[in-house]
Amino acid sequence: MDTMQADVTASLPSAPSLDQLTRTLSEISADSLRALDKTTEGSNRSTDAIRRISEQRRKPR
Repeated sequence: MDTMQADVTASLPSAPSLDQLTRTLSEISADSLRALDKTTEGSNRSTDAIRRISEQRRKPR
């Protein structure tokens, strides 16, 4: 029984270290912040475009 348990345990992948998990979380967080920045940038550009179109339509022709 002990041999079987040792074989099963040996075949399992090792758990990541705390440093590895922290690095991965930091990378995910950085990626998320970059994505949020790009989303905000796109939203601002869209808002500016809508504002310009609205101003053009308000001007008398």
